[in-house]
Amino acid sequence: MNTKKVNIIWSILLILFVVVGCDNEEKFDFLNKEFCLLADLENFHKTAPIINEYLRTLPESMSDEQKLQSLTDWLNSQPCVISAKLEGVWTDRDCMIMCQPGRYGHISILLDDHGMTRELALSFFGEYHKPLRAINYSYTKPKEVRVSFKSETTTIRDIFDFINLFDRKVLNIHRAGSGRGYLSTMPADRLGDILDILNAKSYFSGVHGYVLNNRMDIWAANYLFSSDHIDNYIVIDVTMSNMENKDYQADWLKFMNDYEFFEGNTHQAWFMIDFEVPDGKESEWIEKFMTYEFVIGATFNQGYGSMEGI
Repeated sequence: MNTKKVNIIWSILLILFVVVGCDNEEKFDFLNKEFCLLADLENFHKTAPIINEYLRTLPESMSDEQKLQSLTDWLNSQPCVISAKLEGVWTDRDCMIMCQPGRYGHISILLDDHGMTRELALSFFGEYHKPLRAINYSYTKPKEVRVSFKSETTTIRDIFDFINLFDRKVLNIHRAGSGRGYLSTMPADRLGDILDILNAKSYFSGVHGYVLNNRMDIWAANYLFSSDHIDNYIVIDVTMSNMENKDYQADWLKFMNDYEFFEGNTHQAWFMIDFEVPDGKESEWIEKFMTYEFVIGATFNQGYGSMEGI
């Protein structure tokens, strides 16, 4: 049964509970039986109707904090939940930066996903004078570790050498920070040809190119090089995948040489690699990666899902 049909069935069932007017105890029995059938990482968004229905059953006289604490207690009673904790309740008036007017809440969850422990953070929102509802969640991605490297001293050749130390699939390589792309002093009218070549390569999951011709932008992107005699740079931002493949590595190095590309702003930009590692072994690989001197960070990767439109 496809997701759309499942969601329609859930909506009909929950509407029937409200229309028929069964008491809260019967509703809770239904919610208790069904929550853990859907509460795994792949399907967690499908629990939104159950969570929101639980909130709707609570007395209107309860505060947002009381309602979310009651929901937290209910989650802790579920056999698929290892632990749940209410992390906070606030309004837009408490935001450090401007945020949508309304009330907010946050519950952290440790979920037993078929024997594997998953970390989730469930977010809630309600406009003023409207009920709170689950809106989205973030989670620690299984089987992924992100490794970041020192700027200035780390080149793409160093990155390939690091990859070749391990028998691990490379999900992504990209650069972060200011002036994060690759630069070339080739004529600006070659940009179209360069992008055509890049887009034909199977190891790119993202390609973006443009021309820098503003003096301040050139200086920022090319921090460690003199740009007094340069009127413009071709800049490309790329995300590479499957770069454990040494043929892909050699092809990229040849391309950089043929088209005169080099890493931009090595002072304020750095490489990041997303590795695939065995499920449940992420922490071990984080510790392993952190033993290398030129690694500045190794962390879990984060994913995001919507609880709305279900």
